[in-house]
Amino acid sequence: MEGMGILQNIQKNKIVFSLRLYYNKTDNFI
Repeated sequence: MEGMGILQNIQKNKIVFSLRLYYNKTDNFI
């Protein structure tokens, strides 16, 4: 069970990290 929670947290972190990169790029263009 703990392993599954860790995997889910990693997936969430990847999504948040990718969103941050995306927003940082858009902020640079503005």
